[in-house]
Amino acid sequence: MGSTAAVICKGKRDSTRFLLKMLSVMSHRGSEAYGIATDNALEVKGDLKKLTVTESNVSIGYNFSKILPWDKPQPVSFNNVKLTFHGRVFPNKEMSESDLILGLFEREPVKEAELILEKLNGAYSFAALIDGKLIVGRDPLGLKPLYYGENHEVYAFATEKKALWSIGIKNVKSFPPGFIGQISNGRLSLKPIKVLKKPKTESISADKCIRHLKKLLYSSISDRIYGLKKVALAFSGGLDSSILAAIMKELGVDVQLIAVGSEGSHDYSWALEIAEEIGLPADLKIFKADDVRDVLPIVLWLIEDPNPLSLSIAVPFYFVAEESSN
Repeated sequence: MGSTAAVICKGKRDSTRFLLKMLSVMSHRGSEAYGIATDNALEVKGDLKKLTVTESNVSIGYNFSKILPWDKPQPVSFNNVKLTFHGRVFPNKEMSESDLILGLFEREPVKEAELILEKLNGAYSFAALIDGKLIVGRDPLGLKPLYYGENHEVYAFATEKKALWSIGIKNVKSFPPGFIGQISNGRLSLKPIKVLKKPKTESISADKCIRHLKKLLYSSISDRIYGLKKVALAFSGGLDSSILAAIMKELGVDVQLIAVGSEGSHDYSWALEIAEEIGLPADLKIFKADDVRDVLPIVLWLIEDPNPLSLSIAVPFYFVAEESSN
């Protein structure tokens, strides 16, 4: 968890007052430490109200929640670069992602920001403040959320829509995956760096296809569980989660399966049957209509999308996350 925000004002206004409000709105994503950086200052505190960064036209901020041992509060800085990095790089060699990325900005910051998208495998968004310029980027698959918008006072970016709504930005857009955004001289420019394209198709044998797919799956999963001893997996007993569970077990990580189902449904009994076939323990949570009614406002607030299909997916995942946390 964690969240990032960035603001640059149109004209000579103070951006930090907008940034503080945005960080406050997203404090549920990280409240162990709060950080703000401007061109001339950087401050991290355990209490958002204790931040005293001086006024600045442009600023970036971060809400911190420690998940892995090497995670550290942000923003981080090196020479003239201030950086927030929200997400993960795979595989992680037990090093703070923010420090890893910061090291890439040593020579030509704008060019290096593009190389991050071109070269790094991961799920992330970042905001870099370099000599008054704001550079923002998002991973090519769009795995980590990032939104942006503007009004008559500011351009702003944030992990959640509600942070932008809180400062009066009504037309909030999803930042395009694989793009770099740069604000300088009062203008926002978006540049595609690594955008997914339909690959060239070729005919191969079924055996070769299976071997290649297996290699890709094992490589991808191995990268993502590197350094982890125990993981929880949302488990339905379907093809996707069953393959993930079996591969992680084979790779030697301690896997705890978590299955959820509505009262009277036979889905969870199938999930338990498949879990037994794979040879992994499974926790089961059965929810009732009243349980769904109780969590709907929370889930709506979290996903920021009233689409019924999105809700039907998010509610079970909420129960899985809750069970995993317990």
